[in-house]
Formats: sequence, C-alpha cells, structure tokens
Amino acid sequence: MSFRPTNYRFLLYEPLFYCTFLVLSISYALSGEWKSTHLDLGERRSPNTIFCIKQDSRGLIWIGTDQGLYRYDGIKLRRYIHDRRNSNSIADNLVLSVAEDNVGHLWFGSSRGVISRLWPIEEIFERYHINLKQAGSIDTLAITTLCYSDSVGLLAGTNTSGLFHLAADSVFRKIGPSEIKNLRSIYPDRGSRFWLATQSRGLYRVDFSEQMSRMNIANIPLPTTTSLLRGDDQMLWVGTTKGVYRIRQLDDSLHTTPPLLSNEIITGIISSPSAASRHGIHLWIATLTGLYGIKEEIGDINFEKYLNGKQIQ
Repeated sequence: MSFRPTNYRFLLYEPLFYCTFLVLSISYALSGEWKSTHLDLGERRSPNTIFCIKQDSRGLIWIGTDQGLYRYDGIKLRRYIHDRRNSNSIADNLVLSVAEDNVGHLWFGSSRGVISRLWPIEEIFERYHINLKQAGSIDTLAITTLCYSDSVGLLAGTNTSGLFHLAADSVFRKIGPSEIKNLRSIYPDRGSRFWLATQSRGLYRVDFSEQMSRMNIANIPLPTTTSLLRGDDQMLWVGTTKGVYRIRQLDDSLHTTPPLLSNEIITGIISSPSAASRHGIHLWIATLTGLYGIKEEIGDINFEKYLNGKQIQ
C-alpha cells in the first residue's frame, strides 16, 4: 500500500487554509476591509490539496500541492513537475513540505522517502534519499515536515519512521528513539533545541548534542498539535485539536497549564500586529468557529471573539 495524501488533508490543508484566514481576519478586524489576492493554481485542473507554503529569503512564495510545486513572484505563477526522463526535475508531484537553508537553497519533501533540493540560479533539482535500511517500508513513507537551522543543519520528519538528519555523506540518517513517529511539524527554538509535534504522541522537546550523537528528550502528552508560538514572556503557546496549552520551563522540568478554549480546534496562533497591540491584544488564535484576540491583565487571560471581522463577545 502506498502513501495516500487524502489521510492528511484535514491535518495539513485545513490548518493552512485557516492560517490564511487568520491573517485576513486580523486585517479585517482592524481596518474593516478585506484585501486579498486569488491565485488560480489550475493549468489543466486545479489542485485539490495544498500541503505547504513558504516565502523564501528572496520574497518568492513556494506552494506545495498534490499536482506539483508552484512558485509565485507576485506577478506570475510557475509550475514545477516531475519528469521521469529528466533526473534534474523535482522528484515527485506530491510536495508535502518545504524548508530553506542558510545559502538560499530550497528543500522539498515528498513521498517514498525522497527529498528534492532546488538550486535556484540553475533551476535544477538534486535528489536526496532517506536511509532505506532505517526507514522500513518505503512505499508508505512520506516526508511530512522539513526544518533547517544553523545549529544542526537539515532535519526531516516522516509519517512512519520518525526523525532524520542530513549527514555529511548526503544521506538522511535516522536519529532519536523509535517512539517518535508520525511527525507533523518541527519547530526550532534556541540553539540546538527543537519541538517535535506528532499526531498521536503529543509534543517532544529535543536538545541535540554538538555531534548529533545524543539527544535529551522530554515528552508532553497532548492532543494533535496544529501550531506553536513562543511568546514574549518565554511561554510556549501550543495549539491542538482540543484547545490551547501553555508550556513553561521551571528549573529542570516542563510545566503545562490546563487548556484554554478546550472545546475548540485550533488552526493557527500568531503574535499581534502593532495596530492590534494598541488595543491590548497580544496574540490571535484562529479556530474552526472564529478568531480570538488574547489579552493578559495581571495574570488573567481574557478572550475577545471575532466573526466576520466583528467582535461578538
């Protein structure tokens, strides 16, 4: 049985849509106006799933879909598709994840354990592979998330085989314990510390050693994680399918507060633009039912809910 992207549509596509809705809603809530641009990604037919989106250091927007990779420069769309006759084409038309490294190269994750690296000037793709001996069944393996940091290099998270690191021999090799599976997202924190969001085993905090040979790991059992944000007060805000959790490190342990908005499915969390900050709102939380502005006053957290740009409570 091969990897089927339909299993990931709610987990990947819906949060992406509502993160876009979150930004637009904030703009509407502050100004009363919608300003948006519709991009028609269809050439022969429109893609039915968007898995990832990223703006690179040059300002270009990259959109990964189930029918290829798209690049938007603010004026035109360009589509990159797999060509079995061309080894320099992207490895797969199913593009699940994207990351940019420190020299401006783009990396794209797909199914069957293959990762494509784009050389932007030459506009050619170079293919890298997950270590097959460590990956198990390659037919069901998907690169669901990619993350680059100067401290550890490139990390790849998979749906079935855990976490991989790009080694010096240009092969992605498995790191970490076998219990870390079904990775949704990798979030860099400080230095060599990362947060790993999984679908069924909660959230992991990982500290890598300099040689990548050792990992200090802490697990926080949570519902499926959809979004993370490091707050100004060093609090980590974690959006899940069952509300928002806040995590703070005290001494050598992690302390998790009871969930806020526990009846809501959280689809995005962002810090407040300066215009909203003047109204006392410092975070915005998007859910399937609407948009919440978060105010903190002397230790208390208050919510203001917006729907169609208007405060309703």
